[in-house]
Amino acid sequence: MEFDELKKLNKQAAKYTEDFYDDFVRLFQKHLKKSEKMAIVNMIQLPLNGILNVINRDKENLMCKIFPELPDMFIRFMKPFIKLKDLWGAIPNEEWVKEYGRIYSSQFDEWFPSQEDKKRFEEWFEKENKKG
Repeated sequence: MEFDELKKLNKQAAKYTEDFYDDFVRLFQKHLKKSEKMAIVNMIQLPLNGILNVINRDKENLMCKIFPELPDMFIRFMKPFIKLKDLWGAIPNEEWVKEYGRIYSSQFDEWFPSQEDKKRFEEWFEKENKKG
């Protein structure tokens, strides 16, 4: 796939995600007015129940083939909650969310090269290309 095609797909996926999220937030806000606690509970349960319903209806076990990393994705989402449990209510929400983001992102550190790794690769690449 060409880079321009990939950029186009990335923009489409981002737009879809943004639209989905906006619809979800509107639904949440509507129900938040009725019952704050139930809206929060359902905000968490609705997507999980929806996913479990899709899995349950998948009699051919296609979901496992299409999305084999689904259990790992949920584990990555939950790890920061587990690590930050004792700070819930003990620090401002904004700080808690920042810490969640830091912990969540750090799970990917091993997959992406550090700045030092990038620099070493660049130096190696330039050195190798000068030989030719």
